[in-house]
Amino acid sequence: MSGLLASMGLAFNIHKAKPALQMAVSRFSININRKTNQNKNRRREIAGLLSEGKEEKARIRVETVIREEFTIEAYEILSLMCELLVERMRLVDSQPECPPDLVVPISTLIWASDRAEISELGTIRDQFKKKYGKEFMERALQNEGEVVNPRILLKLGVTPPTALLVEAYLKEIAKEHNVDWEPTDVGMSIEEMAAQAMPGPDGSSVPVPQTRQDVQELVESLNEKGEEVDYGPAPIPGAEDGTRSAEVKAAQPPQTSAGESQTTPPSAPSKDDGEQGGGQDAQTSASALDYDSLAARFEALKRP
Repeated sequence: MSGLLASMGLAFNIHKAKPALQMAVSRFSININRKTNQNKNRRREIAGLLSEGKEEKARIRVETVIREEFTIEAYEILSLMCELLVERMRLVDSQPECPPDLVVPISTLIWASDRAEISELGTIRDQFKKKYGKEFMERALQNEGEVVNPRILLKLGVTPPTALLVEAYLKEIAKEHNVDWEPTDVGMSIEEMAAQAMPGPDGSSVPVPQTRQDVQELVESLNEKGEEVDYGPAPIPGAEDGTRSAEVKAAQPPQTSAGESQTTPPSAPSKDDGEQGGGQDAQTSASALDYDSLAARFEALKRP
């Protein structure tokens, strides 16, 4: 019965899948050679642009070179997968379920069928759909469960190359063709160029100070980088106008009985002490308030 369905084109047919895989290997080889030769010419043109001082135009052209070299690398991997399946085709034909060690190669070929310039991959995708069902094909196309080879995802993806990679290619091309060229300032640091294609920060990396010493160290670090930190006056609980923190902050530390400055901060007043007078130690309130205000403001930095 299965032979009859296969002859009618309704079931998996090893006599169609295997030749398609073999033809795909040949097609990959032809495309690799063609793209390699085209890239050699493009590299020569880019070297000419660099020698003429047309750096911006060279940066645009080199992105095509990067994309084509990524494609060449992907084609080499896909060709090896096709060769593997040719050798294991009898095993595939004899078992109703996909062998665990062949899930990634088969899923990768299905995923790449719409992204590679190889028409035989469409035939291969249809044959494996008939063998393992539509759900298997859909999982491969959507990469559910990460069944697609990650290198193929990267090489045939649509993410543009970073500025750092573009500059590295330009340096390589200039060196290859003996062009005296140094990159001009593109307005970004090395770290910024490397992270160009990465998502922007969401504030989760901003540290939240836990002690007064943490606050002081973080403020000093920001000031060393040229980022002046000014959090403005913080209101004092119980103050009528809420603007006295600047004056209290500038006050001298309390004196001990020996006339020396008190070096350790006083402990927080107990419940009974609070009833004896709310303003007995302005320094204690101001110091705690300054820390609480800074901690709250740093906590706010993490909010989107």
